[in-house]
Formats: sequence, structure tokens, C-alpha cells
Amino acid sequence: ISSLPLTGELRIHPEHRATVSAPADGFLLELRASLNKTVRKGEVLAVLRKTDLVDLQQQFLENRDRLAYLQTERDRYAALKNDDATAAKNLQKAEAELRAATTTGQLFAAKLRLYKIDPDPLTAGNVRSEISIVAPMNGVVTMVHLSAGCAMLAGAAICEVADFSALDADLFVFEKDLLKVKSGQKVDISFPGAPDKSVTATLFSVDRTLDPEKNAVRAHARIDNSAGLNLVD
Repeated sequence: ISSLPLTGELRIHPEHRATVSAPADGFLLELRASLNKTVRKGEVLAVLRKTDLVDLQQQFLENRDRLAYLQTERDRYAALKNDDATAAKNLQKAEAELRAATTTGQLFAAKLRLYKIDPDPLTAGNVRSEISIVAPMNGVVTMVHLSAGCAMLAGAAICEVADFSALDADLFVFEKDLLKVKSGQKVDISFPGAPDKSVTATLFSVDRTLDPEKNAVRAHARIDNSAGLNLVD
């Protein structure tokens, strides 16, 4: 059985990384993410205070109350339209106002959902000014950019999360060896810092373009079992 010696590097590719960002401007009220912390998808990593969020909820509730009134007016004019010419005109106006208020309510509801607020059970008694920012994936916090109390703009990066279960070995294959490499092949990986330890991997794809820095093609291998080694990106 022949073997092909290759050099390479361990990498977590972009599709297995996530930047956790602020969905709106405000103040970072609470930061629960810490460096090297293991997190689960949906876990709260930060709490953002957005004071004008109260105004948006107030507008939604006021519009919802107005919708109920407009619906009543529309029904009343609809009942009178056959006997009263003025009522027929008022019905057209009431229907137009009802359609406009319905559209406005839908837009307010969509904005609230962007901030993770369910508009359906919203009442004046459960209005809030905080937004919980959650982990978009399972992984480890690899970087924290801000601290509690910071003023933030929408889109500001709070922290970064990487899925180390998707740590791959990128192997550099020179053009002369390309025909020897294909998906499904087994790979034995050893490390300069620990020559007595190795892990196995399975080749799953080969790039179609040359890496200009390495002057070689990257072949990607999925590590089968890290064997308890603390592998790093």
C-alpha cells in the first residue's frame, strides 16, 4: 500500500463560525459570553437595552386598539349602506382606513419579531426594553469584542463562536500529486509537537483552484476522532 506524505493545517471553515452581532443600537446591559466558554444554540449570550423599543411596542398596541375601532365602524356602515347614501361613502372611507391600519400593524409586528418580541401576547403589562441576543450555533466562544455597559450601533460584533467539532485538516497537494488524491481516502495525521500521537481523518473534498500562498491545492479531510487531543484552529 503506497502513501503520500503531505503537510497541512487544522482549520474551522467560515460556514462553521458565527459572529454574534447587535440587532439594533443600544447599551450592552449584560454580557454572558466569556472567552473559551462552550455554548449551545439558542443560549443567551448578551442582553441589549434599547430604550426606544418601548415606543415601538406602544405604537403597535395603539394601532391594535385602533384596528378594533375601525373594524366596528366598518361593520356599522356596511349595515347601513343600502338605506343611506352617506353611509355608503363612509363605508369606503372606513374600509380604506381599516386596510391602512392593518398594513401598519403588520409592519409593526414584523419589526417586533426582528427584536425577538412576539406581538400576539403583547400587552401594556409586558412591554420590555431589553433584547436577548442568543448563540446562533453550538460551539466555543473564541473572541469577545465588547464589555458590559458599552454603547453599540446596530451590527456591532459582540463575540465570535466556532464549532470545533467541524475542525478539518486542510492538506496541501502539489499539482504533480493531484491524481493520487480523491475523496474517501483515509488520512493519518501527526503533529510536530507530539510525534508519538496521531489521529485519523477521511478526505471529503478537493479544491478546484490553487491556493496562491501555498502554490498547491487544498484537500479537505474530516477528522474521525480527536483521540482526546486539544486540537486548535
